[in-house]
Amino acid sequence: ITVFSPIFMKSKISIIVFSDMLDYKIGFAVENPIQYMPGEKITNMIELKRFINNVLLENDEYINDREYCTNYFHDYRDGNNCKRIVERFDI
Repeated sequence: ITVFSPIFMKSKISIIVFSDMLDYKIGFAVENPIQYMPGEKITNMIELKRFINNVLLENDEYINDREYCTNYFHDYRDGNNCKRIVERFDI
């Protein structure tokens, strides 16, 4: 469970708590952030219960969307990003 943040862009099933998104004043890094939120958008308890039931039934509606977003935002997925930073900046 996460709020609308980049932490959810993983390959795991996610739910995004949407209750205060319209009140968010800082802004987003992309024009249409909802397009890049591959997970169930939860605004109330009924939606949360439905989502939990889908997880128990192994019904993952967003698996392809998560894969698309991960590939869109991440050039590398090999676990060597820190190594690349150290090498790039000669640390």
